Amino acid sequence: MQTALAAGTPQASALAERIGGVLTKHVCHARDLPNDAGTEPITVKSLSASLNAAVRAAAKPSGGGAEGSKGFAKPATAVAMYLLRVLEATSRKESGADAAADVACAEAVEAYGDALEMFKSNKNCRLKTPFFQAAFERHPALAAELLPAVAGLLTAGGDKASSRAEYLRAEGAKLLNVVLSLGKKRSPAVCKSAAKHKKVIAAAIVAAIAAPCRNRGARADVAKTLTQCCEAFARASSDAPLSTLMDPNAVVDAVAAQFSVPGMPQKGVNVLTRACTLVGKTAPEAMPAEEPAAGGGGGGVGRRRRR
Repeated sequence: MQTALAAGTPQASALAERIGGVLTKHVCHARDLPNDAGTEPITVKSLSASLNAAVRAAAKPSGGGAEGSKGFAKPATAVAMYLLRVLEATSRKESGADAAADVACAEAVEAYGDALEMFKSNKNCRLKTPFFQAAFERHPALAAELLPAVAGLLTAGGDKASSRAEYLRAEGAKLLNVVLSLGKKRSPAVCKSAAKHKKVIAAAIVAAIAAPCRNRGARADVAKTLTQCCEAFARASSDAPLSTLMDPNAVVDAVAAQFSVPGMPQKGVNVLTRACTLVGKTAPEAMPAEEPAAGGGGGGVGRRRRR
């Protein structure tokens, strides 16, 4: 498929789309432990190499031109999900572990950890949030192992007011909310990981709340997602009061820093006010939006027309 896209011809692009459709629709129905799939035996090592190769192929542009630069997100996600499923099943079979055990194999953690690092450090990476979200929702134990790395996306750009930093914070907040929302019923491992790394998670959320956001349209949405992260964090910690998990003064200071920049939409003001309420504090006043400058040009009296 990647070779077809690299050719850059209409026929090759059509072939690549056809292959992508087959992979997306049918690979999910394949068996966990295939038999007689090839001359080489199916082992954890071979599956790990295949998964890493699939992730690397999905992370880079597919070829030249506009079509190639898009990559192939859906087929890549389907293939990686299948390889991850087979890898987990093979690992449990080789180690003799319980099939229902809430544990991720080390090879899967390494592969998706490298994928998160590529997503964070390479602005040309074609991996998107749904690629990770699909894996985390179907393999919560994997999400538990990578929880600190997911939280690290919120602080990847530091406090810089750049488009790249804002993008990583927004996407990181979405992924963190997905992981923390898995809860005790779906994955006790996520709750244990949240308790173990609560300082890292709390610091990342606070830093993201205070970080500058030049995109006014996305500013309120990011604030809403971060507040949802706070709520999910409390639920994942046995419904403990959020004030015991996060420093209330740090939350208020972060909200004050965000409110000190004029132009926060009312939706953003409401959700960050709720974040302060969750830690038992009163929210600071938000700086109102700047009024447009009054007046304008063209107010002078023109010359009289000559007759």
